[in-house]
Amino acid sequence: MEPIQGANAISDTTLVEDGSGLHPQAATIHERFSTGGPGVVADLAWGSRDSTSIGVGLGQGWLPPPVISGDEATYESVAPGEDVVVRATEIGFTMSVVFDQLPSLSTLTFPLLLGGGVKAEETETQIQFIDPSDGLVAVSNNPVLETSAVDPDTGVAKSWMQPSTTIIPTAFGPQLSVTLDPAWLSQPSTTYPLTLQLLTIYVPTIPGLYAAAYEAASTAVCPNLPWQVLAAIGTVESHNGLSSSAGVHSGASMAGAQGPMQFLPSTFESYANPVPAFGVDPASPYDPVDAIFAAARYLCANGGGNLRTLPSAVFAYNHADAYVSTVLTLAQAYGAVWPAATTPAGAAVRFALSQLGVPYLWGGNGPGAYDCSGLIQEAYASAGLVLPRVAQEQFAAGPLVPQGQALQPGDLVFFGASASDITHVGMYLGGDAMIDAPHSGTDVRIESDHWPDYVGATRPSV
Repeated sequence: MEPIQGANAISDTTLVEDGSGLHPQAATIHERFSTGGPGVVADLAWGSRDSTSIGVGLGQGWLPPPVISGDEATYESVAPGEDVVVRATEIGFTMSVVFDQLPSLSTLTFPLLLGGGVKAEETETQIQFIDPSDGLVAVSNNPVLETSAVDPDTGVAKSWMQPSTTIIPTAFGPQLSVTLDPAWLSQPSTTYPLTLQLLTIYVPTIPGLYAAAYEAASTAVCPNLPWQVLAAIGTVESHNGLSSSAGVHSGASMAGAQGPMQFLPSTFESYANPVPAFGVDPASPYDPVDAIFAAARYLCANGGGNLRTLPSAVFAYNHADAYVSTVLTLAQAYGAVWPAATTPAGAAVRFALSQLGVPYLWGGNGPGAYDCSGLIQEAYASAGLVLPRVAQEQFAAGPLVPQGQALQPGDLVFFGASASDITHVGMYLGGDAMIDAPHSGTDVRIESDHWPDYVGATRPSV
């Protein structure tokens, strides 16, 4: 599924019920909500006859008929003291559970109903929905549990917690398991009702103003910074301004960040000028153009204009390896940074990027740890190509890229004393950069491929 650009995906999110069920008044993505009974609470569908879909169910009982108000549907008393609330958004839907009293269960399960081969994968910050042909097609923020008491100045919950979550495979399909902390639930500062922001599922969508600003900022501020990376950061931080979360349009987030690119005020002030021609003056972190240009300057100052140092620039934006992996994977979904995920090389690159920050382990085949050739083998296995296990045999498997021919992303680059003594392998990304699992004490990373013991390259093919 190609990310939507140029306009919001939904022009009217008001829920209506007719012969086809409960859905937004006008949508380009097919959103459906339960009218009561068993099964799916809410889902998104697209593709031929809506064959590709992402749905969320309830782990227990039947749903009562919903109480509808605007873009929200509330299913009251699905369990004692618990309501389920779903809301249509411009690019997907949110699903929450409201607790009027101490939850009867500390671990809740929610079936994920995935059609068309879509799979759900967890990162530290998101749940990603992956299509086997199109790659990343939708994402969700991880669950957050908040109290009803809010700070009057910021509108942010005074107390909140991040539940532990895991996706559990079952004979009936995957389930999202959410575990609440009993000690936090019973402490005096925990005021009811509580709201579990369970899922915020959205299709990566770029409104027209944002699409123009991303490309303009890349061109004007940092020509070698892919605009897709700016777009990915904007998507993660604020759904490209479509989020209604605290701090996006006014005030600040729980971390004190402001605007669609979520800047701390001091950082924005350092990178806000000169004000772009179609921004606002004086510069504001809430103005999308000002914020996007400031983000481009910040990334460029931290190495974002060089593919080899791009991951470290994204890491400077948010100090988490999982954040870097999420941003680069999402940037790839917007295209043109690396080969399309539908090609073997593109799928291999995408897999390797998703392992950024995973530790090196000699003999490691993943998941959780790799050595250099283990990472390469698993990356191409994700693309349906079977490669030998060790670097020497991978080099021998070829086919070789002729000396003097330009390398392409996904090519394998080999190092050692000679063609018969290969000691290391990485995957070429372009711009003198490769991704590899270097050696003990390091993690999977992107670094220069200009090593003095370079031997040659191969281009795995079907």
